[in-house]
Amino acid sequence: MKFVLLFCGVAFLFLSGCSTLGVDADTEARAAYHMMVADSLKQRQEFAQAALEYQIVSEHYPSSSAYPDAVRNAALVYLNPDNPVRNDSLALHWLSAYLALPALGSDRENAQAQIHLLKRVSTLQQHLTERRQTTDSLLAVNRKQDAQISSQAQQLQTLQNELKQIRQELTRLKQVDVQINRSRRK
Repeated sequence: MKFVLLFCGVAFLFLSGCSTLGVDADTEARAAYHMMVADSLKQRQEFAQAALEYQIVSEHYPSSSAYPDAVRNAALVYLNPDNPVRNDSLALHWLSAYLALPALGSDRENAQAQIHLLKRVSTLQQHLTERRQTTDSLLAVNRKQDAQISSQAQQLQTLQNELKQIRQELTRLKQVDVQINRSRRK
């Protein structure tokens, strides 16, 4: 009886080990399928769909052997300048995830350089945005001052015309005064 129980226990362990291997093989097969689809989409320059496939492998199959390549390729697809859905934030996320893996030396250095460049680009974009805002602010002030100068120029022209009329009126009044003084002297 003990022999039968021992045999059943060994058989159970063996079968559960085999089923675990089956799950791992299934996981590898699914990850490989998604990687193949992603690679073909990337070659056809369908970057949004390729990124989605790489993300599926990265998020759903982290124990697969394709995981490091999926993470790296997801980052590279989001960095691709031909990608209409290019996204530096997502690329930075996937590059950071890649750096958390035990990667090869040169790949690690490349990922670190890419992260550094992405952060530098982000900083430069922030500076550019700040300068654009400053430029827009200065242009608004300039337009306002132009409007004020134009208004003041019109007011100056009006005042000069009034001054000219007043001088003419003053000249006439002087002539009238001179005529009145002459008429009194007579």
